[in-house]
Amino acid sequence: MNGIAELLADPGAADDAIARAAATAGAADLELVACEEARLLRHPPIVAALFANRSAPMALVNRAVAACVRAGVRVDGIPGFDDVAAAMKTELAAAADPSASPDGFDEALAQSQQMDAAGAAGPEIAAAETEAAGAQPERKRKSAVIDFGKLKLFEKIRLATLGNAFCRQTLLRDSNRLVSMAAIRSPGITDLEVVRAAGNRAVSEDVIRYIANSKEYLKLYPVKLSLVGNPKCPLALTLKMLPTLRPEDLKNIARSKNVPNALSTAARKLSTARNPSNS
Repeated sequence: MNGIAELLADPGAADDAIARAAATAGAADLELVACEEARLLRHPPIVAALFANRSAPMALVNRAVAACVRAGVRVDGIPGFDDVAAAMKTELAAAADPSASPDGFDEALAQSQQMDAAGAAGPEIAAAETEAAGAQPERKRKSAVIDFGKLKLFEKIRLATLGNAFCRQTLLRDSNRLVSMAAIRSPGITDLEVVRAAGNRAVSEDVIRYIANSKEYLKLYPVKLSLVGNPKCPLALTLKMLPTLRPEDLKNIARSKNVPNALSTAARKLSTARNPSNS
């Protein structure tokens, strides 16, 4: 298979081939791709491939995205692109360079990879979850390892998409829905993380609604049970899930003081209908 340099030098190389190569290429080759601005504007999936490649420095990705913003080209493969574009337009109008000072993201992504390599993410996540249980959703917290507070919107979105489980856990609770939705849609998210998010009251209703409307996630019984027990899940959706719960779980929901009255009442009626002798 030809490398990036050979593909770029070939006048007959298809843009799709460049996009596929950019998805896995190293930083040096990606710099060559980013210099091909006309090609980026002609084929936005190349920019999406740069965004999704962990080897692409943030400054390089910002430069490619800024070129698309200036030209009015939409990149569908980047989460929340319209809002990212609006933020970049403000920076460009103020004569600011949107690719400047990207060190925060690159450092955060590198630290997340180091945490995974050292096996340090597990305890960090557990500590974050314990704190989140009694935390206010809007309260901003910082990790001793990763300083999420110094990241810009687009950097948070990219870190939520490409970072490790700890990054996703933290950014799932971000006050900006673009960031939290990028985290729940991350290709790296695991079923266990989704179960935790489904039952976490510090997570936004947008995230809960996304999980509750996912046919794939609803195949997982722990996800359904967590959603039903989370008062942030829309009542219409939890009522549909009630009949699928196991008898003991249904009884627990019927007795729970932490769910809407309408839900506990419906659970009680359903439980009684299934077992009239226990009423």
